[in-house]
Amino acid sequence: MSGYLETHRTARGFTLLIRRYFDHHVARDSAALSYYLLFALFPLLIFLNNLVGLLSFDFNALLAELGAVIPREVLELVRQYLGYISRVSSTTLMWFSLVFTIYFPYRAVNALFMSVRKAYDAGMPVQFLRYRLRGRRRILQQRRKTPTAQRRHQACRTRGTNDFLHKNTS
Repeated sequence: MSGYLETHRTARGFTLLIRRYFDHHVARDSAALSYYLLFALFPLLIFLNNLVGLLSFDFNALLAELGAVIPREVLELVRQYLGYISRVSSTTLMWFSLVFTIYFPYRAVNALFMSVRKAYDAGMPVQFLRYRLRGRRRILQQRRKTPTAQRRHQACRTRGTNDFLHKNTS
């Protein structure tokens, strides 16, 4: 079998692709990502419903303007729904849904980052906080390497710190 794969590059590539698919748990990670994104949608809808219900907004003027575009039956259904959510909105439920609106997308992004790290064989980060701080430090280091920062650093070294600071602050 290995002799066959050595001579047929397409079959070898397909075999390596399938092996990597199972070794990197692509199906499990994609299921986790879709799970978190799906569960991020429902708390967002609950939050928006409660927020609209708590606002003291005149929906009748808005619905009158939409009457030119939306059929009358649909407009009546929207009017009934807006009346319902303005009566039963809850601040407790709104805050609860806001927490999960933030939590589930965070988990989805974290699952995506872990999948990318796995795909590039970067390994798993040791600690969450250390991993995030290291990323921020790299961003700052890259910012220091920009041409503008290098020119400022060179000017500071050649003219002296006091001349450079006095000239740029005046």
